[in-house]
Amino acid sequence: MFDRLTGHLSSTNDGTGLSADGLQRSICLDLERLLNTRNGMTVRQFLDCDGGVMHYGIPDTLALSTLSDQVLLSNVLKKALVLFEPRLSRIEIRVVADVHAPQKMNAQIRGAVNVNGHHSRVDFDLELGGATAKVGAGGSVGPKGVM
Repeated sequence: MFDRLTGHLSSTNDGTGLSADGLQRSICLDLERLLNTRNGMTVRQFLDCDGGVMHYGIPDTLALSTLSDQVLLSNVLKKALVLFEPRLSRIEIRVVADVHAPQKMNAQIRGAVNVNGHHSRVDFDLELGGATAKVGAGGSVGPKGVM
């Protein structure tokens, strides 16, 4: 959405206007915007909400423990992606605590996108530390049948 508004990339909803790599870069930028926006809700309120424009972003997750709340954070991330990144389907998230930095967590996000009528797998690496999230394209983008 942001790419279209700013004129940086053009594509259609089915991904026909971008290559698989271009689509992954576009999603990566949008994920970083989404995951760096706080919606003012508690984690429980967010997980219980139906979603809407006022719920864009994720709740403040600073109070979550890196060791005991990995499943809860995974649920928050997945809900945000399902609500606000419609280009991704078959979303899988794995959250891992960083043993060297107790207030930091890393996550691997795997999903599928439609590129020219074919499902392609996309992977993203997420670093959550303090108040910011850094998202990078992880792994390769390739054709997928079913994830």
